[in-house]
Amino acid sequence: MLRRLRSLRPVPCTAIQFTGGEPTLHPRFLDILAAARELGFSHIQIASNGLKLVSREFTQRCAAAGLHTVYIQFDGVGDAAYERTRGRRLWREKCQAIENVHRAGMKVVLVPTIVRGVNDDQVGPILQFAIENRHVISGISYQPVCFTGRIDRNERL
Repeated sequence: MLRRLRSLRPVPCTAIQFTGGEPTLHPRFLDILAAARELGFSHIQIASNGLKLVSREFTQRCAAAGLHTVYIQFDGVGDAAYERTRGRRLWREKCQAIENVHRAGMKVVLVPTIVRGVNDDQVGPILQFAIENRHVISGISYQPVCFTGRIDRNERL
């Protein structure tokens, strides 16, 4: 698939983002990054919850394999937002992952899923966090929640 993207004409694909579930869990994740780099993709991205990037060694290995940018799930500033959206405290892990990405020379795009009444109060604080960390954060992709069948009617209400 990577070779096919690079062979497109008249203009070959130059950027790729690995998503779906959690790409860092794939047993050959680092090999896939390296293959994309070797095929000449100029910008290699992942969409991730960032939890494996808490490991500084793993994050360094990702950068060495060719990763450029991490689109990281980021639902708010502080643990309260994650307790509401993900069911557990994740603030420390998010901050550590972002720091590790910075130390590895890569960039972060914050990707908050915004749910009215759950974490919509975090829109401003997320922006402020991004401004304060602009040395590593290159953007924010605010995503309003979309119910596509993975949540039952009672939870949705």
